Amino acid sequence: MEINQHIFRGYDIRGVAGQDLDAETMRLIGRAHGTYLHQIGVDKVVVGSDNRLTAEEYRKAVMDGLAQSGMEVLDLGTSLTSIVYWAQYHFQSRGGVMVTASHNPAEYNGVKLGRDYSDTLTPIDQIKRMVLEKDFFDGEGSVKTAESYLQDYYDELLGKVGKLKKFKVVVDASNGTAGKFMPELLRQAGCEVIEQNCELDGSFPSGTPDPTEGKVARRLAERVVKEGADIGFSYDADGDRMGLVDEKGNIIWNDVLVAIFADDTISQNPGAKIVYNALCSKVVDDVISAAKGEPIMWKTGHAFIKEKVNEVKAPFGGELSGHFYFMDKFYGHDDGAYASLRVLDYLTRRGKKLSEIIAEFPRYISSPEVKIGCPDDVKWDVVKRISERMIEKFGESKVNTLDGARVDFDDGMIIVRASQNGPYLTVKFEAKEEVDYTERRNYIKTLLKECPEIDWSHGVNVEQLL
Repeated sequence: MEINQHIFRGYDIRGVAGQDLDAETMRLIGRAHGTYLHQIGVDKVVVGSDNRLTAEEYRKAVMDGLAQSGMEVLDLGTSLTSIVYWAQYHFQSRGGVMVTASHNPAEYNGVKLGRDYSDTLTPIDQIKRMVLEKDFFDGEGSVKTAESYLQDYYDELLGKVGKLKKFKVVVDASNGTAGKFMPELLRQAGCEVIEQNCELDGSFPSGTPDPTEGKVARRLAERVVKEGADIGFSYDADGDRMGLVDEKGNIIWNDVLVAIFADDTISQNPGAKIVYNALCSKVVDDVISAAKGEPIMWKTGHAFIKEKVNEVKAPFGGELSGHFYFMDKFYGHDDGAYASLRVLDYLTRRGKKLSEIIAEFPRYISSPEVKIGCPDDVKWDVVKRISERMIEKFGESKVNTLDGARVDFDDGMIIVRASQNGPYLTVKFEAKEEVDYTERRNYIKTLLKECPEIDWSHGVNVEQLL
């Protein structure tokens, strides 16, 4: 198969299985990553995969490639990205690989490459060059199966939170890998767990495992209300992201959860710096500032946010997508399981319902994260044109181009950016009053309609702009 260079993305590798990726391509990626790890003095790698239909085949191919480049490989089997991060510490393995396409549709697969503890920012351009040039280190490594580690993972997470109130929770895994792990962890935490779409099925018959997708959130909300549950959790395919619904069935978009975690973190770390991505609502800045913390907006993407969190020594960072990075009591990598326990720990300590806590925050009418189809080879140019149009309307000083084009108002914001991990543009808009929300929605829609490259039939939450 000829290598499609678009599989090499901002901070990982993703493509359509059988079209952009096959077992041989994955073996070459394994060889390249093993070569890179050898160059930086790493000789041990933990490897896991989600439950996609090609996951087992691709994981074995990557492990073969790693071993051919001299790596000692420890096979975690079907796993979560967060378990791979944890296993780096548990097995003292700086190298890590997770075969997954995260929240992409079922036909995709990919790989996240780790070079150090909790660190997936392997220079993708170096991996790309090695794969294209077949420039590899030859070695004689090995592949072994990791034995009996899962309870150790559960025990460590449970040991990092206090004794929890007995919650009634709904878990919707959208038939992704989290369905194998989350119900058991929450039961061990003392919860009554109601499972929804927790059977593993890599064809994802209930829809793409994406907690930011309105369909997933609404489905979860309906079940929470029906069961009289205290809270509902949803997860992406590899379990590093989560979504949330309160006891009334209100969908809590994850930037509001960033604000909750930020407020809690600052209360225990006065004046703390909090890192959040440019897609987040103004409520995040409002809450951090009111708590006398220091808000730091940064580029979207788990690798970029983690790097910034470490750079500024922030005790917490978070993204609208549902990635949360706790440095105060955890390793700093994104773990949907640990984030879920932190929510329950927070609710236990506050002694309030989630809806009551949300009511204390400034209220914005805020869209979900909207993804609209746009080919990889033109999406950056499209965002540049949209940015120029925004500058014409609002002035250069008002348009923040850190991550796409974002304009902040006293009562909300708008943003358009190119996705790092798929052929999409990502959009969000908000206001405090319905009339202003509608005006901003229509403005964004008009800008996008001027771009013939956009595919309105492809995306997530596109109905928000139709």
